Amino acid sequence: MGKGIPLPVNSHYVPRFILKNFGSSVNMYRRSDGTYRKDCPIESAYSKVGYYNEYTEKYLNERAEAEFSSILDKIVHADGDISLSVEQELKLKRFVMILTWTVDLAQ
Repeated sequence: MGKGIPLPVNSHYVPRFILKNFGSSVNMYRRSDGTYRKDCPIESAYSKVGYYNEYTEKYLNERAEAEFSSILDKIVHADGDISLSVEQELKLKRFVMILTWTVDLAQ
């Protein structure tokens, strides 16, 4: 079968690796239409099919999320004070900026 147009994927504008820290489901409030959903599975929470183009989805998965996931893991599993390097702080700030921008667009 030849190459065709890639099918849109379910893009999470709040990454699953963050949502999974809250359990297998979350409650969601959608600001755009005022809807509230209880026990929304992580696989479909805070996502839209085709929300990102293929390049953006790949960048977020391979770069931004991959860089931040180890920092989040360090923060979540810290016992007491958290110490981040300057490089880790910059990655954290960049990721929060990207996340804030993409969530705001999705609402």
